[in-house]
Amino acid sequence: MKIIAGKHRGRVLLSPKDKGIRPTSSKMRESIFNILSNMDVIEGAKVIDLCCGTGALGIESISRGALLVAFIDGSAEHLKLAWQNISHLNEQEKAILIRARAEDLPKAKDQFNLVFIDPPYFKNIADKALISLVDKNWLAEKAILVVEQAKIEDLRFSLEHYQEISVRIYGN
Repeated sequence: MKIIAGKHRGRVLLSPKDKGIRPTSSKMRESIFNILSNMDVIEGAKVIDLCCGTGALGIESISRGALLVAFIDGSAEHLKLAWQNISHLNEQEKAILIRARAEDLPKAKDQFNLVFIDPPYFKNIADKALISLVDKNWLAEKAILVVEQAKIEDLRFSLEHYQEISVRIYGN
């Protein structure tokens, strides 16, 4: 896995040794960040990488100019891997690591304007994570949320307070 663009472009990230992490493919990360770059939301952003795994989405954000990234995962092993990747790039000052389940977040100490939600597939975590983000006050006004899930999964979270900007389907 490599960082696609920004100041760390081409740098290699450590990959998981177990099957418990499903890193976002380079193709998908490139597509997501192309869309976000066109929206001009990354530079200076406060970002959440929820269910962070390797930390690739948050690290890509830092590489492209994000101010701060909260890497959140329920697994100590996943957070350790994310921290190794962050440290390898010497970006510790832009990172906050929080061990918490996506569907049961602690009360926020800050609000974030860009959120990546990439939970394990087929566990209906995305809906619960969205509710937790709102209930625990993690989202800044007009925050952009990027949710990755399996093609056959439905996002049942009420969109009454949100505007769907785009839906993209890549593979399964």
